[in-house]
Amino acid sequence: MILIFTLTACGKSPSVKSLEHDISQTITKKQVDQDELESLEQRYQKLTDSEKRQVANYQELQGFQRKMDQLAIDHVELLIKSINPSVPDGQESIQKARRAYDDLTDDQQAYVANFSDLLQAEKKFKETVFTQTFQLMDKMSDLEVRDLAAVDTLKTFYSKLTASQIQRLPQNYQGIDSFIKDYKINLFDYLVDNSSYQSGLTNGQQTKELLNLIQIYKLLSAEDQTQAQQIETFKKMIQNYLFYYNNRQWDDPVFQRYRYLHECQKIPFEKLTKYPSSLKNRKIKITGQIIKSKHGSLIQPAHLWIQEDNKPDQIYRLTDLRIAKEPKLKVGDSLSFYGGYMGLEDGEPQIDLRYTELDNLGVITNNDPLMKINFDEALEDKRLELYKAAKTIQ
Repeated sequence: MILIFTLTACGKSPSVKSLEHDISQTITKKQVDQDELESLEQRYQKLTDSEKRQVANYQELQGFQRKMDQLAIDHVELLIKSINPSVPDGQESIQKARRAYDDLTDDQQAYVANFSDLLQAEKKFKETVFTQTFQLMDKMSDLEVRDLAAVDTLKTFYSKLTASQIQRLPQNYQGIDSFIKDYKINLFDYLVDNSSYQSGLTNGQQTKELLNLIQIYKLLSAEDQTQAQQIETFKKMIQNYLFYYNNRQWDDPVFQRYRYLHECQKIPFEKLTKYPSSLKNRKIKITGQIIKSKHGSLIQPAHLWIQEDNKPDQIYRLTDLRIAKEPKLKVGDSLSFYGGYMGLEDGEPQIDLRYTELDNLGVITNNDPLMKINFDEALEDKRLELYKAAKTIQ
């Protein structure tokens, strides 16, 4: 019994051995959680004085802890140095630095050399937000800012103000909802009153202006609309635009082609062959290669057979009813075709061809293949967008 007691006293206890093993494992890791280090320290402190002296690698743990402390401190100091004082990005960088600082232990926080810079940045940011909020509201009130995007910017700024800062604003600025309501009404009236559009075709700037006005109009409540002074003028502008747009295609063949192409849809071959009656007269788009052609005569139109791209078993028969038969189409050409679906014949969808992507606009306009036509498709897309939006106005 005496021999066994002596050997145990001279050797290391299981608690010491386990702690030494875990310390060795921990200090070789690339990433270590602070809780893990604190757990090792707590286990060490629970040992007897005799056991503590037996922990051979405790100093290595302390050195590792100091190294980890310094890394955490350096990280926070770097975040504070990188704070962006601009608005609204400033808040994110400040909050990131603040969270990292708060995650430090009390001992670590005491060694953050530039903590006062963080406090100063937080104070400066609050004042910067207040100043910029005040300045933006002044500009919106005077209609120096005439863009609805300012509303979202103002909401972002305003949400960062403290209650005491809001109290520092002028009385008519303290209720953001009523302020934004008045801004939208005043902006709407101003833009209508200063619009250069009255009727007819819009240019690029007028198209943009009307789209913006429609957007603002839809944000006005029924009560807001009764307070706006230019509602009837606005609706008259919209009616004039719709009237012109609806009648434009009768005397503008290039625009007629544009509208037709936009009304065409890609319909799968299988649907055309399965539901010929229900799909008859639908305007469709086909992209493929001409594999066969048949010349027409004075009384008979030409015909084209189109194989859809990469689908040899899908053949369409097109009756060439185009106004502009230039440039000439030939076997082997690959392009997009636009026309009306007329039904099935011998299993082949029959299409009355009206346009192709290669149409000569000079021929369509004045039967002159050399005539240069300037057609701004991007602007026409915007006019079409305006037309669709205008139709929603009551």
